[in-house]
Amino acid sequence: MIVERRIPFFLVFLLILFSVIEINAAIITYGTQLLSYALILFISCFYYHYLDKNNIVFVLTLSLFLLGLAIWQYSYLEYKGIFWLNTVRTVYWISIFSLFYSFVSNQSLSLLEKVIRCIILICSLSVILQFISVYIFHSQIDFSILLGGEGVRSNYSGDSSIYYRPTGLTSEPAIHSGIMLGLLTLYYILNKKDKMPIFIGLISIFLTFSTLGAILALAFIFIVYNQGIKGFIFSLILLCIALFFIQDSLISRYEYFMSGDDGSNNVKLEVLEYLFSNFNYYTTGLGFSGKDDISPVFFEALYDLTYFLTPIVYFGIYIGGLIVIFSLGLLIKANFIFSEKILIALSLIKLSGPTFMFFNLFILILFIIHKKRGAKS
Repeated sequence: MIVERRIPFFLVFLLILFSVIEINAAIITYGTQLLSYALILFISCFYYHYLDKNNIVFVLTLSLFLLGLAIWQYSYLEYKGIFWLNTVRTVYWISIFSLFYSFVSNQSLSLLEKVIRCIILICSLSVILQFISVYIFHSQIDFSILLGGEGVRSNYSGDSSIYYRPTGLTSEPAIHSGIMLGLLTLYYILNKKDKMPIFIGLISIFLTFSTLGAILALAFIFIVYNQGIKGFIFSLILLCIALFFIQDSLISRYEYFMSGDDGSNNVKLEVLEYLFSNFNYYTTGLGFSGKDDISPVFFEALYDLTYFLTPIVYFGIYIGGLIVIFSLGLLIKANFIFSEKILIALSLIKLSGPTFMFFNLFILILFIIHKKRGAKS
């Protein structure tokens, strides 16, 4: 009986853990991101019989629509070297997480809370471990290389005192920051009293020296801790401490931006220019394209334009615009308080769409929380 009760926890734990590991290694790309999900779904469906017919119909309908649209998009795209690889993988992620809805929604919110707490601590400690290893022991721990993959983007070319940026279980500091902010948002929605995991998670974001991550973390602090006079004072103290440690990084990034040398923001502008340079591109989108060897550098930022613009890149101004409007309507009417909705919107700045694997899990859990709160009211 004890083992049977622990199996759902273990399956949900693996489901969330595998969704936060974003490392360019074959064992991750073809193992945890593909085969492991199929195995978890198989166990949950046939051992616990959690598979809803409506979900199957939804997945088949959506998959056929996305693949049909992809055929049309492929006919006019200029750079399509990895188009079908990205499309099939993304449709698979959307489908698999949709099919997980029945299993995960049958678990308690307290189970989700415990699992997310564990994942926050694992991800945070991986960043803290890397930070200590480099800045104290002068030895770099690269989980991607250890798993047989490519090296991560950990070098920093800005402030001279910062020469290494931890990436944790991801390939870039900004990716860890985006995933961590999503995890912290989910945990805050589930448990507003336990601040320790949130505090540790925020530390891990600041240690990555990601400018966007730091800004989002500062906003998170102000929203979560700014409650009452004591909360306001505490949030100001936290903000001051955080700004003290990251001020050089923020100033350096601001100077790069003002001088026009900020590649991260410049490529985003190039994406928009490219999108509106062709009638087909801005009417039916670029699909799930990606950066290959012959595509321009700015293709790396193709789906890094926040959730409020990325659907337009995927599907064009008509379908993409409707998706954004519909999503905002759902968020406004959802069973979340105002501060929770703001945090969800903040998370979607980095969690921009289903090509970002954790995005699918994030949306899945939000729908489940919304449903369970609605059932109680």
